[in-house]
Amino acid sequence: MNNASGWGNNRVTPTHILITAATLVIIGAIGYFLSTWRAVLVPVAIAFMTWFLISALSYRIHKITRLPRWFAQLFTIMALASLFYVAGRIIFAQFWAIQAEAPVYQAKLTALFRDLATRVGLESSDINMVLDQFNFVALAGSLANTARGLVTSSFLVLLYVLLLSLEQHLFPMKMTAIFGKGEAHAAVQKTLTQIQRRVQSYVAVKTLVSFLTGAISCVIMLALGVDHGIFWAFLIFMLNYIPNIGSVIAVLMPVLMTLLQTGDWGSTLGLAIALTIVQQVLGSLVEPRLMGSSLNISPFVVLLSLTVWGSMWGLPGMFLCVPLTVVAMIIMAEFPNTRAIALLLSRDGSLTENRP
Repeated sequence: MNNASGWGNNRVTPTHILITAATLVIIGAIGYFLSTWRAVLVPVAIAFMTWFLISALSYRIHKITRLPRWFAQLFTIMALASLFYVAGRIIFAQFWAIQAEAPVYQAKLTALFRDLATRVGLESSDINMVLDQFNFVALAGSLANTARGLVTSSFLVLLYVLLLSLEQHLFPMKMTAIFGKGEAHAAVQKTLTQIQRRVQSYVAVKTLVSFLTGAISCVIMLALGVDHGIFWAFLIFMLNYIPNIGSVIAVLMPVLMTLLQTGDWGSTLGLAIALTIVQQVLGSLVEPRLMGSSLNISPFVVLLSLTVWGSMWGLPGMFLCVPLTVVAMIIMAEFPNTRAIALLLSRDGSLTENRP
């Protein structure tokens, strides 16, 4: 079978070596650029993800209500902005309450660890070492600084989203002006359509599943009398965007706080089991059915991308790692010299656009 990239035979020529070296240099340069310009690129990436979500929701509203697309999009933006404002007021109020109670939780944690250490015979130095890793006061202060940063950057993200929404009807004209109406334009249009379709599908499904997970978890925690249940539900909603480890952390935080609140291992275990069941049912059964095969990413690659994007962009990189990897796969699949990398990143060794 003929291979367009020229890699079908077993001979390694100087041309192959040069192409491989050049590809590695380009990838390294892109990684350096992404890390260096993190402060500029992260809000832009979040804005694009938000824009994809708004486009998906407005399209559904347009289909159901037959309202004009521009009105459906305007309604979606206003509805989401109002929802985030109201939710933000409630969540931040609960967060400041948790920060004020942090010394109380720290004292309860210290007493809990010392009691456990006495039962198992640990040394006091070992106890102090463990407690140093669980400083609620320092953690609350760090979260407060992060929250302030999010509030500041959210205004910039909102501005980007509004500009993208206002200019999106001009994108086809710009693509035609740049690439003309020939094969290059068709190839670029095909790639952009794939990126929009697959990322939009991921963002929409992930948001729906994360919202359902947070809502059901909120009902469970409020029913069990967990302090600040709305805040923990919001945390569960947000952390579900982080693959693999996000759901684990989302369950551990409210479970630990329940143990500190009640000191009852029975109710704490019950909450842990209930939240884990919700995570497993929605994350392992519902989400894959809704997502289908639209992503086609290897689970190992998802974990690897979590590490890579997290090291470059920190916490925002962990949230955005899957859609960013999808975009990289689609772009690499369009070039013969990087198509093999896209195939390696895929789940089953095939590319989505080639499927029937």
